[in-house]
Amino acid sequence: MNCGASEAKKLTMRTTLLICGKAGQGIQTIGYIISKLFVKSGYDIFAWQDFQSRIRGGETSFRIVVSDGKVRSLPESFDIIVSLDKENTKFYLPLLKKEGIAIYQGATDKNVISPPIEELSEKAGGSKFYANMVLTGIIAEVVCGELSLVNNIIKREFEDKSEDVVSANINAAKLGYEWSLKNNVKKFCKITPKKSDGEKMLISGNEAIALGAIAGGCKFISAYPMTPSSGIITYLSKTSDKTGILAEQAEDEISAVNMAIGASYAGARAMTSTSGGGFSLMVEGLSLAGMTEIPLVIVLAQRPGPATGLPTRTEQGDLLFALHAGHGEFPRFIFAPTSADDAYKLMLKAFDMSQKYRVPVIILSDQYLADSYWTLNNFDVNAIALTDYYAQTQKNFMSYKITDSGISAGMKPGSSENLVTADSDEHDESGHITEVLAIRKKMNEKRWRKFKLMEKEISHPKISPSKDPQIILVAWGTNSLIVEEAAEKLSQSGIESVAVSYSELWPLRVPEALMNVDSMIFAVENNLTGQFANLLKTKGVKIAGIISKYDGEPFTSEQIAEAVRKKL
Repeated sequence: MNCGASEAKKLTMRTTLLICGKAGQGIQTIGYIISKLFVKSGYDIFAWQDFQSRIRGGETSFRIVVSDGKVRSLPESFDIIVSLDKENTKFYLPLLKKEGIAIYQGATDKNVISPPIEELSEKAGGSKFYANMVLTGIIAEVVCGELSLVNNIIKREFEDKSEDVVSANINAAKLGYEWSLKNNVKKFCKITPKKSDGEKMLISGNEAIALGAIAGGCKFISAYPMTPSSGIITYLSKTSDKTGILAEQAEDEISAVNMAIGASYAGARAMTSTSGGGFSLMVEGLSLAGMTEIPLVIVLAQRPGPATGLPTRTEQGDLLFALHAGHGEFPRFIFAPTSADDAYKLMLKAFDMSQKYRVPVIILSDQYLADSYWTLNNFDVNAIALTDYYAQTQKNFMSYKITDSGISAGMKPGSSENLVTADSDEHDESGHITEVLAIRKKMNEKRWRKFKLMEKEISHPKISPSKDPQIILVAWGTNSLIVEEAAEKLSQSGIESVAVSYSELWPLRVPEALMNVDSMIFAVENNLTGQFANLLKTKGVKIAGIISKYDGEPFTSEQIAEAVRKKL
């Protein structure tokens, strides 16, 4: 950052930006470049994309929280709002702080920077197409960013484009930056320079899931594109030449799940990814994996339903669907990452647990996780240790040998002289169809005996420290970090609160902190009916109330804190 401390307002906690425009105007590109600029300048950021399901038009925003410490929640209002579209300006301007500044063309207000964006865009590349890069340059100066860093990020972002395109984008950013210098935009600088404390990653939730799959030994993914999960197979496809992963875009979700099951039967660690509508089509395949005891990892990226619902918005409405999907009874794991870092780690665990117990593992993501960006340090790849649970060779091998644990050793077909069978009908220990009802009873019990061991694999939820809380806030998945911040805000205001954050949902483990306590327990969920709260109730947890949000947008910590205050 190139502003002096005397010219900048010191960053005591965080600074917030909202960049908005219509779909098709390159808002995501601006947001990503500015986010990357902050990261390379030594800051931590959290960013979330908010967009409608249309190719052009509608309200689209990229919200960035910049901090010199951990960021856990989006704000209620913003220090800087930047707009490329008149209608979006009207829509988002009410979110500007009273002392904040806005940047959009044609403004006359005192605290508004009004640059000639279209004119500078035409000058840069002979087209209004470069308006987003002009705006990128302007923002870079407002936040005291180095132009050289911006240029390097643009080169990386457009490395697959022609030199002329790269040059025009760099020139557009330069013109915007120089306009800001000439018009003394530096006086609006919100951020104090900070020396970078090492290289960090700017990573989305989908990218973290993909990296976790790579680290977990995944060798095959089949999927049909469906928002917000599409970024997973896209990333694994782009990097397949380096990882050796076969990424197959199937013709539909039924094919996708069955391809993954086939690859897993052959011995490859395999996965598929989808959203609610696609998962509906995969349900018969899920039961197939349950009956054949073939390992399978499914990423279910939730979005508001039913049916098509709001394809580009966020919700936590598929928990009970994931838990009860499939005909018949068979055990499964369900995980729900709280952040990008957690997503990476849970993917490692998902592949390990699926292989060890020969059961499906469902990862519940959502649009908030999938399309958000986090600042992370590099993952510790040296700590990765993959376990091979396959039997190498065995006399009288039986695919479904009845054991005390319920776990039958698997074997890769063709790895020995043993016949490796799998059948969707009820089968005997060798894997051959049976109509003997006594064997059916034993096989059903064998599959469920695993569940007791699976329960022991589940980590307890994270519990924030508190001596004698008045309020306990329970959250799962992406609400967890937001709830932690809300609990801190409540405690600071005199309402002693504690956060209980779940990322490993099933088998369900309930800590003593939720049993027989005098504290009021509130479940925080992005659904209408309190799906996780109802599961906790079956375990004897006394839920005082449910704080729900199901309009397609994520919670903020202040919304949760205010909801608690109203309930009290």
